[in-house]
Amino acid sequence: MKKILRIILILSLLSLFTFLGQDFKIPKAQAGEVLLDNSITKPYYLNQSGTTYKLTADITADGTAFIVDGDNITLDLNNHKVVFGNVNATGIPNADFEEGTGTTPTHWDLSLAPNAKRAPTSEMPLVGNWLLKFDQPPATQEIISDWVNLPQGNRTFMGMVIVKSCWGCMHRIKVEAEDGTIVSEASSDNVERAPMITTQFKPATAGNYRLRIAFENPAGRSSWIDYADIRPAYDSGIVMRTYFDAIRTPDLVGMPNPGTHKNIVIKNGRIVEGAGKGVKYRAIHKSDSGYLEVDHVYTEVSGIDASNFWGEYSSNTVIHDSNFTNHAAYVINRMALDNFPVYIGSDSKFYNNTIEGGQGGVSTLGFSNIEIYNNTFRINATVSNHYAVTTYKSNNITVHHNRFESGIGPGIMFSSQTANSTIHDNYFNITAMPC
Repeated sequence: MKKILRIILILSLLSLFTFLGQDFKIPKAQAGEVLLDNSITKPYYLNQSGTTYKLTADITADGTAFIVDGDNITLDLNNHKVVFGNVNATGIPNADFEEGTGTTPTHWDLSLAPNAKRAPTSEMPLVGNWLLKFDQPPATQEIISDWVNLPQGNRTFMGMVIVKSCWGCMHRIKVEAEDGTIVSEASSDNVERAPMITTQFKPATAGNYRLRIAFENPAGRSSWIDYADIRPAYDSGIVMRTYFDAIRTPDLVGMPNPGTHKNIVIKNGRIVEGAGKGVKYRAIHKSDSGYLEVDHVYTEVSGIDASNFWGEYSSNTVIHDSNFTNHAAYVINRMALDNFPVYIGSDSKFYNNTIEGGQGGVSTLGFSNIEIYNNTFRINATVSNHYAVTTYKSNNITVHHNRFESGIGPGIMFSSQTANSTIHDNYFNITAMPC
């Protein structure tokens, strides 16, 4: 009887496996192929030269997702999504002063700033419809935000605020922990061009933090502030660098430095920011001369100074048939031209792409030998100097057969320090920025 039962059980299992094999195909790696799912450790090193890495599921990382460390590597997203910077930091409540009743913003303590009041941006165009004004205070005054919970310690965050005032008008931003400790601060009196004052810090532990923003010794002068927030910073979807440092990749310092990267392909999927909506988030971060092709990739970011492709010191990149969606509300410094959705690198081509939104489109600052063609630009620039295509100190730039469609912001800026460059056969239908 037991023998008969064993035979029946074996036959049943064989039938079940046959059924599963017909309806559910378990992915199998081909020769020279590595299959990846969300169980991988992040950041994950792509370090087997001559290999195609293929996603079999969406990948989600609290910080940076992938680091390239080899040659002749293809990352096939396989119609999946890479989510990076997915730290659940919601930001300062009412960071942009849009919420409030009359001149009083919600979630802000103005008891130490009797001259501070909520005001419309029609008075001073910054972000959104409302801002906060220090209205001719006679002496130092300070506003205090509500608390925000930072859910992770030992990772990089940035406190920030837009300030528009006069030359020599000193403003200070402090990040305060719940125990009253000031964990980070910065100040500037160079605020006549409405920059952001920023302070970068790594809290030792998770916890509640808030901002204190002061106008020091104003002597009856006014200032306007906006977008005061704390956000995570410097995460990337994919990093291609030969070294890590505290300025560009602070949370990767201490990890093994990658070697050079030659002949890299990223294709067929999505690379998007997570819940962090961080400062200087970069979907693709490249800083070397190895050849890179980006093919049919959708990227999306929205934080301050966030870029879809950031190619500092890079070259030999071909980006085509891809989409770059960018919702950045502002930039830290409008005079810096590396904070565009696409900062392309020398000896590169950018074609058959779409840029949606963003403070500008493509910047060629300091680069040479670049062709930009057959793209559609629909930017949403509210910051000066941020054109759909901006060149400065560039050489041999060709821009042709692109469509600059209705959005907000100007078309092409060729600076007097750009040489041997041409523009031809482009279509323009643009809307001026507010002023």
